[in-house]
Amino acid sequence: MKERVVIVSGFGAFRDCRHDDENPSTPLARQFAAEVATRNIRCDCVAPVAVNWGEVEQVIATQIERHRDARITWIAFGAGRDFAIETCAANRRGPDQADVSGRLPGKDVSLFNDMTADGDATQEIPMSPGRVHELRKALAERGFPLRLSTDAGGYICNSAAYSLYRAHREGVIDNGLFIHTPAVLEVEQRVAFAATLANVLLDESKHIA
Repeated sequence: MKERVVIVSGFGAFRDCRHDDENPSTPLARQFAAEVATRNIRCDCVAPVAVNWGEVEQVIATQIERHRDARITWIAFGAGRDFAIETCAANRRGPDQADVSGRLPGKDVSLFNDMTADGDATQEIPMSPGRVHELRKALAERGFPLRLSTDAGGYICNSAAYSLYRAHREGVIDNGLFIHTPAVLEVEQRVAFAATLANVLLDESKHIA
């Protein structure tokens, strides 16, 4: 059986942030990767991923090729309003959402995450509803309630979830999970959440990662 590898990703600063600001998803990704490493599981942290249209897709393709000898589980983090599991992502990009380079979908880049698919196509989370319920329950018991989100928006986070879930459907990764966390996380919260998520995904459910 192929070796398992966990790939963890987080984003760079958004366009309206100062140049030296750090997207909170990146330190969380690094913390989670450190938790994975303590369990002697092969891990690769790709963070920060630049907030540019097409960047996520390129990073995913590069990592899939790099780890084609392994069973890939990809855990992606994004900064949002609260703790949420993105269960569905849309092919369409927000036409009014400029990336850090100022490019707009439908004007400077494609309006779609996947130009070969129907514009109204969606991709759903690989995990079964029962498994998602178990994951939410375990995290809630540890003080981290995660809501289920069926709308990842039209920006880079949606593109990441769409590409990850499509990669699973195409059979090139074993599993993928996109989680939004609050934009403001204290260091203690970040450390605790990363440890808790690693415990649930990697220790209590061997088939997940």
